[in-house]
Amino acid sequence: MPNWCSNILHVTANIDLVMRLAEGAKNGQLFNTVMPMPLSLRNTVSGSLGDEKANELNQRKIQRNIEKYGVGTWYDFANHNWGTKWDIQPTDEFEIYDENGNVIELEKLAEERNKTLGTTQKRLTFHITFDTAWSPPTGVYDELSEMEDVQVEAYFYEPGMAFVGEYTSDGGELSYQIPDNADDAETEIPEHLDEMFAISENMAMWEEDEEFGPAP
Repeated sequence: MPNWCSNILHVTANIDLVMRLAEGAKNGQLFNTVMPMPLSLRNTVSGSLGDEKANELNQRKIQRNIEKYGVGTWYDFANHNWGTKWDIQPTDEFEIYDENGNVIELEKLAEERNKTLGTTQKRLTFHITFDTAWSPPTGVYDELSEMEDVQVEAYFYEPGMAFVGEYTSDGGELSYQIPDNADDAETEIPEHLDEMFAISENMAMWEEDEEFGPAP
């Protein structure tokens, strides 16, 4: 099992893109919506299939993929392009906000989109929290940031490998190693990240539990 990285993502863009992201997220295909994985990569296997003929066919497929896409398997594509091995889950919750911070239901977006001419340029914010394997999907954030008039603001926390950080369209990725005690964590981690993920607070509770735990 992988270590799980917690992610918070805000994407501010026009209605068309926000609708695409929301529909993709609803189907567990957020990353694939931004950076689609070619069909020929989706059913590949990097290891042995246990059957000589099946292995031979799989290797041929992998070689064709390498020649065409530069990677041979779904795993290679996901890690190289998305920055993590799996897409999100369909159960991951998201919300859409208008410019005044009001929540808009996805079902009402199409109606909102067609109210007036030029509505597609109205800016909305897509917000979602999700977990990824080992690392944040910074490749997806890079791709979104290269789109016209799109702003990305994302935060991530991976306690297993002890790092926390953020990503913005303007500043790219900033990552911080988490110290091994609560006092140093509170001092060395940016305050907004520490508070967002309750890092030093949780570390202090763990340290207290260890100090005052039951006697052996």
